[in-house]
Amino acid sequence: MSSGSVSAALYAAVTSPSQAAGAVPEEAKELRHHLKNGKGFVNPWESYRESTAWQIISGKSNAPDTTPPTVPVHPPNFLPTRDTPALRATWLGHACFYVEFPGGFRVLFDPVFTQRCSPFSFMGPKRYTEMPCEISDIPHIDAVVISHNHYDHLSHPTIMKIKELHPNVHYFVPLGNKKWFVDCGIHNVTELDWWESRNIHLSSMASKDKIARERHRVTDGRQTQESGNTGPQDISAVIGCLPCQHTSARTPFDKSHTLWASWSVESGGKKIWFGG
Repeated sequence: MSSGSVSAALYAAVTSPSQAAGAVPEEAKELRHHLKNGKGFVNPWESYRESTAWQIISGKSNAPDTTPPTVPVHPPNFLPTRDTPALRATWLGHACFYVEFPGGFRVLFDPVFTQRCSPFSFMGPKRYTEMPCEISDIPHIDAVVISHNHYDHLSHPTIMKIKELHPNVHYFVPLGNKKWFVDCGIHNVTELDWWESRNIHLSSMASKDKIARERHRVTDGRQTQESGNTGPQDISAVIGCLPCQHTSARTPFDKSHTLWASWSVESGGKKIWFGG
């Protein structure tokens, strides 16, 4: 069975979860990361420092040593089924991670499967190492989580390949980024602000059809009670959008027009944090 047909066996429903009392700091409601004119975002902390052009030119900005040999590349070993006894995380280069949760939930963070991080295939920053795998090598993808829209975190060719092979994937993005996905023909997108979260529930297509039939069955002139039972393939998770310090841009003219974020994901009794 191809990866696309495996993913097609599940459908996702995204709803608002209940927040635990005290889980969100009191200052969050002030939305200090929103610009007052409503046209962008800002880092609201005094600790934030942005690299200047002079720091980059002079070599005083933080930069990794990329002198070969760099990090050795090992082919990843993904689980062929959703039977996961423990939490597994596979680093796929730069900020990209593939996480397999106990219970079967599968999340891909900031996927970039191209040779360059650029709007052009022939110029722009190039990979220092080869890609460890292809999108087609990943057996299950339920959710794709994006931290921000820089080209080394949001790759158009990669997203379109995921759309082709895993059409039922649900995307989670910070505020302002949903339009980009819709313009790409992708509508399974949830856009969140810092401290917002959503439940995601995946059910088999067979369970979906059964529940739909039960909801429309009428007995003695009354609709029967909706079934709350879930099938053995049902998977649940909570995905939360959290603060971080950064910026965003895809052109010289849209800096910080869309939000950046870190993320939490909880499923199968395990919880992780992704900083982007």
